[in-house]
Amino acid sequence: METIYCANCGHKNNISTDTCEKCGEILHIFTNANKEINSINELFTDMHLFQLNNKILSLDAYETIIQSIIEAGKNRLTYKEYRTPLEQIKALAEAYSILIFKNDRKNYGEYAFNVICVDECFDEAIQIATILHELTHHLFNTILCSIVMYVWNVKKNTHVRCIYTNHDNNSRSSINK
Repeated sequence: METIYCANCGHKNNISTDTCEKCGEILHIFTNANKEINSINELFTDMHLFQLNNKILSLDAYETIIQSIIEAGKNRLTYKEYRTPLEQIKALAEAYSILIFKNDRKNYGEYAFNVICVDECFDEAIQIATILHELTHHLFNTILCSIVMYVWNVKKNTHVRCIYTNHDNNSRSSINK
């Protein structure tokens, strides 16, 4: 049986199915992975570094990656009439990530892996801006992960996710200095 791995959860599916059996994500052929990375050492092989530096990502592949991410959010987005702007932004964020709230007034919010944390002590305008800011980090990381999966022809797992999470944390460190 030919298989295709889900770009969202990494579940192995029959290639003839359109959606992931585990999470319902729309499956695209670009995520058809032949292998899984099982250790951190496998991330940084000469072959993987060569592929990242030399493989050309076609416009079609990039558009497929972006469309897959858009469709995943559309499939999870719930529509309700008469939502406030904050409620609409919360629904959008929850379609792509896990949204949690805190009450400590230490910072507006933060993002790690698939979780956006927002401090609800601040006014609604700050909460909206924070959710959009952190959602942008998440979507950028999702794009990077999908590109790595495509270039290396691997399925998504914790080891692959650590590449783009590390990139995002390094980017933030340089901005905060």
